[in-house]
Amino acid sequence: MAADVKYREIVRELALDHYGYVTTRDVAEAGVPAVELPKLAARGGLENIAYELYRVPDVPPTRYDQFAEALLRVGEGAYLHGEPVLALLGLGDVNPRRIS
Repeated sequence: MAADVKYREIVRELALDHYGYVTTRDVAEAGVPAVELPKLAARGGLENIAYELYRVPDVPPTRYDQFAEALLRVGEGAYLHGEPVLALLGLGDVNPRRIS
């Protein structure tokens, strides 16, 4: 049980850097076995958003969540361009249909 608490703390710390989201890859690199994520999700400590993407529910949502989620879904090397950047920076009257 002590390992479970430690894993939850590690996952939460990682999530705070990504608007509440964590990937299986990032968690595994931090030393948390990937098999622990579904266990944490089953106990309510995480929300399973997509394949290998989780969100810590006690991190308050922000207006940047959709952008963070989109980038993490794509993976390493992903970046925003076009209308999503304008929306993110509040520089235009756009509501992107998709985040590209």
